[in-house]
Amino acid sequence: MKKLRMYVFGIIASMLFTCLFLGVQVKASSPSQITGLKQTNSSTNSVSLEWNALLENNAYYQVDISQDGKRWVTKKEKEYANRTTIYSLNTGSSYYVRVRGFIQDKDEKFYGPYSATTECVTSPKGDTEYVRKIGSTTTSMKLNWKAVPGANAYIIKYRKASGSSNTEKSVRSTNTTVTLKKLSASATYHVTVYGVRKTKNGKYYTEASYSSSKSVYGLGVTPGKVTGVECDYFFQTLKQISVKYKKLPSAEGYKVEVWTANKKKDTKIATVSGSSLGADIAKSVFGKHNMIKIRVCAYTENYNGKKVYGKWSAWKYVCPQPDVTNIKKSGSGLTLTWDKISGANRYEVYASTKKNSGYKKVKTTTGTRFTLTSFNKKPLKKGKTYYFYVVAYKKVGSKYYSGEAGNAHYCWGKKFQ
Repeated sequence: MKKLRMYVFGIIASMLFTCLFLGVQVKASSPSQITGLKQTNSSTNSVSLEWNALLENNAYYQVDISQDGKRWVTKKEKEYANRTTIYSLNTGSSYYVRVRGFIQDKDEKFYGPYSATTECVTSPKGDTEYVRKIGSTTTSMKLNWKAVPGANAYIIKYRKASGSSNTEKSVRSTNTTVTLKKLSASATYHVTVYGVRKTKNGKYYTEASYSSSKSVYGLGVTPGKVTGVECDYFFQTLKQISVKYKKLPSAEGYKVEVWTANKKKDTKIATVSGSSLGADIAKSVFGKHNMIKIRVCAYTENYNGKKVYGKWSAWKYVCPQPDVTNIKKSGSGLTLTWDKISGANRYEVYASTKKNSGYKKVKTTTGTRFTLTSFNKKPLKKGKTYYFYVVAYKKVGSKYYSGEAGNAHYCWGKKFQ
């Protein structure tokens, strides 16, 4: 038995000697599975990949790609580094990639298992076209645009066109429509839409190449309520009025309506629309001594020309300046009469001893006649000239509104004898 054991040991020693000195080698082992495969960059026809490197010094990598995850094509047969770029791919497309390592032992390769399959994407090509507003409210805008070939999502960036709080914000959409919400009242915005291709898990996306044609400037929300409505000029002899009001940044135009204000049932006299900040309106009725009322609303336009209107302003009441038709001495005072304004509920009379300044209200009356017997608590002084003008008022509810136009600055004077 002892002789048998020594015989076996001799055979093993002989085999080891043969392997070491006669060139017989032990086969290399296969590398471990690749981990950390991810996309790092892209273009319209390429994807760049990266993964965790194997620890073996003599390890290589094989990179496969597929469009459906079933039929695979080897794109890189012997990569040295743990990163690569695959070219000649379709624009705006999704692919699947996998990587496995191998050890080269002379003419024989010892492959490790494939990595987990990872989706990657190429960039869409082309600009987002026809970005347009299709609806709005006072705090939102609904936009749409023409689809970008190869894009399966869009990034919409927007900021206020002016003001201190114009920080850029962004939202995403998986279709060609988006509603921007919580916008500032009466503001306009610069909007840029980017077509992107993203993976199904959303871990990677790539933007299309773009130019300034993607950006649209001055898209506005529905304007708010117009304020500051004034009748700048009332030309009774020319039968014309001029209306002005405060600008709203998001307004692309304004609509001005003029109504009667001297009847039980008021009727519309004129409507004027346009982009100008103000309106000149001529009508024969403006040549009469009537009270009228004016209101203004602002609007923005959708891409198809449909106007979206904001709220109407408060009514502005106005009339021709009541002409003082006669001033005559009456005892210890001066009696003046003036034109009756149809629709006026009262009149205020102002007097001064200077033509261009120093006017004080001396009477409020519902009639068209008044006698001034004192001024500044003193009797009228002979040889002194006194100047007058009258303002008509319209009562609406419990309030009185002045009908004085911006050019109602004419005054009438009479020397007290």
